[in-house]
Amino acid sequence: MPTLSVRPLIDADIALGMRLKSAVNWNQTAADWRRVRELDPLSSFVGMIDGVDLGTVTGVAFGPIGWIGMMLVDERARGQGLGKLLMHTALDSLTERGVVSIRLDATPLGQPLYEKLGFTADFALSRWSGLPADKQTQIDGVSRLSSSTPLDPIAALDQQATATDRRALLAALLREQPPLAWAIETDGQLRATLLSRRGANATQVGPCTALDPASGASLLRCALTQLVDQPVYVDIPDANEPARSIAAEYGLAIQRPLLRMTRGPRIAERPEMIWAAFGPEKG
Repeated sequence: MPTLSVRPLIDADIALGMRLKSAVNWNQTAADWRRVRELDPLSSFVGMIDGVDLGTVTGVAFGPIGWIGMMLVDERARGQGLGKLLMHTALDSLTERGVVSIRLDATPLGQPLYEKLGFTADFALSRWSGLPADKQTQIDGVSRLSSSTPLDPIAALDQQATATDRRALLAALLREQPPLAWAIETDGQLRATLLSRRGANATQVGPCTALDPASGASLLRCALTQLVDQPVYVDIPDANEPARSIAAEYGLAIQRPLLRMTRGPRIAERPEMIWAAFGPEKG
């Protein structure tokens, strides 16, 4: 019988993560793995069979709310229980640290496993992808964000939409100088923000949160206009029909469905305020 084991994921394991994600053509870069380690060095793990590194999982705690991501198992190791061991290890680690609600974005393939682990459905999202068409859209009233921009209002707006304190994540994205980082402010009130990051296959647009549909629509259109003829991914809640309509307007198409799930108390997220999610790793 093969021996299954896990150990903490360390910076030196980024090469392993990149190899595993490349095998399934995921969009993450080495910067994404480093950001996970920066945000939470305690709840990510490497899975081994007979001492050979063959899988990963990442966990990030945002106070009482945790996120699971980067569940990857080498094709030659599948069906031997390594993925299940990795998931249980990450779940136990987050729970032992005081996390009460653990979340993830599931593909249809992974959903049955997560249901067996006690996850229940929150709401559906879809990944929209493609090369945005040139709509020659002029957007007024948009300001650029930077690492020196005050973080409090950005974090407060994000928390209003996601019911999660993701200040550390937002700060990390701003420090990385994303290609698109914008806000709309009216009469001293922040109405919407949009961040992004370069990926291996496409620019991931998001997170984008907005107090009102007009502001959210403006920022999403602004981002897609700036990325004309460049590969993009935008993860949009199915309940946000205006955002879906804009994605279709720019020629994007649904690449795959996702299902946001939670184990533990439900989170009072507001999908109508989410114009683009960060991505499956952190919601």
